Formats: sequence, C-alpha cells, structure tokens
Amino acid sequence: MLSTFFENRYLKIYQAPSKHMVVLEWHGFVPSEDYRAGLEMVLQLAQEQNVKYVLTDNRFMGPLVMADQAWTKKELIPRLSKTGIEKLFIVVSMDIFNAMAVQNILNEACDAITFEYQYFHSYPDGVDWLTQTKSGVLS
Repeated sequence: MLSTFFENRYLKIYQAPSKHMVVLEWHGFVPSEDYRAGLEMVLQLAQEQNVKYVLTDNRFMGPLVMADQAWTKKELIPRLSKTGIEKLFIVVSMDIFNAMAVQNILNEACDAITFEYQYFHSYPDGVDWLTQTKSGVLS
C-alpha cells in the first residue's frame, strides 16, 4: 500500500516500504529548487529504505531547464546508481520538451546507470513491466 511521504504543488512522493518502492508524480513547471529538493528526498528514501523500484509519472510535468538537466546527468544519476535501485519506470510527459529532455538525460548518462529503465505512455504498462520479473511487487 502506498502512503504519502511528501506533497507540494509540484510533486507528490509516495512510498511503499514493504515493496521497496517509491512513486513520484510531477505537476507543471517545477522550479529548480523544488526539482532538486524532491529528488534529494528520493535519494534519501532509497538509501534509508532499501528502495529497489522507482516509478516517476511525468505526464503532467513541464519542461526542465538546462541547469536541471545538467545536474540530473552529472549529480543525480551517479548517486542514484549507487543506492541499489534495480528498476526505474518513466511515464512520459505530454510536454514534448520534457519528454525529449528526460530521454536525452538518460542517453547521455548511460555509462553511470546501473539500473534498468523503460519509458511508458501509461502507468499500467509500466506496472506490467515492473512486475514481469518481480511477481507480486505491486499486489
């Protein structure tokens, strides 16, 4: 069962410690301070609660500024890769600029990535992928 860990106007973070999972729901154009603070919380959860699965729902997220794209590639991805996360699924944003930025970030950071990741256009498709190898993760 998911419980709310954090919520503001840009981001909701849910956790399911017994499932080793964190879910992020992004909304609108996210200022850099909020973007980075939210992802720092995810890193903290991953380290403290042995998170294996991260689901990020970007459907309603706006574009990422260049500085946040660079920070994500250079700072976040290497640190996230050291936490033990096994799978990341990304529900693609309806904002084409966000979708392209996220894909670019992961393509350029591929050498630092130690987890599997996939893009999906719907939450259920991502859940299906996540549960293919880990039966019952979300049940």
